[in-house]
Amino acid sequence: MSGFDRELKARIIGTSSHIFIERDGGIIYPDPFVEKALSGNRDIVSFSPFIAG
Repeated sequence: MSGFDRELKARIIGTSSHIFIERDGGIIYPDPFVEKALSGNRDIVSFSPFIAG
């Protein structure tokens, strides 16, 4: 397991965790709906735009 894999594994907690890829500097165009959901939900740690590819 590479160093990256170990670091990623250390960040995943629980069986239904999701992996979010964040870019340095945060979200450029935050979505108001997502911001509202984030503000009242302690289960969401952070969010970022969907990355397809």
